Amino acid sequence: MRTNSKQKSVIPEQMDRPRSSGTRITEENIDEIGFEIESEKEFARLLLHINPDLEITYEPQRFIVANDEGKQKEAFPDFSIHNPESGYLAYIEITTRPKNDITYGNNGYYVKEKKSEQRETMKKAAPNIPYIVFYQKDLARLQEQYPTFNLFSIRRLYKPQPKTKAA
Repeated sequence: MRTNSKQKSVIPEQMDRPRSSGTRITEENIDEIGFEIESEKEFARLLLHINPDLEITYEPQRFIVANDEGKQKEAFPDFSIHNPESGYLAYIEITTRPKNDITYGNNGYYVKEKKSEQRETMKKAAPNIPYIVFYQKDLARLQEQYPTFNLFSIRRLYKPQPKTKAA
């Protein structure tokens, strides 16, 4: 992989969060996977409904791109999908927020949501693999087509455990 002066290295790593990261999703195990929010689970169900032969992995990998100064940017795609028939592979991120959602930063400036930063990191980390972000409007279109799937539930399914200090 080529690097430029801004990009020093690309380091793909397995996720180290205490969830089902890197787990292939099937109809049989979907209820056991530690999805963070319900809309992720429903999106996975929808993908399996549309094409049961897809190989879908939840939080497949963490991508870290480091520049010359050592500053690192990370991206955590929600899913990877692979169609074994066609060989197609893509990373997918979903968000129930609108595409132009903005938040107020501590420095007093309005900052675009982090998804655009993740997209740029993924372009550097995996330039030949599509990285698709489904925003609120995209999920709404899918919701109209498949009304039995609740793609807008932001109910947390994963609750972090409090860290305990070693004695």
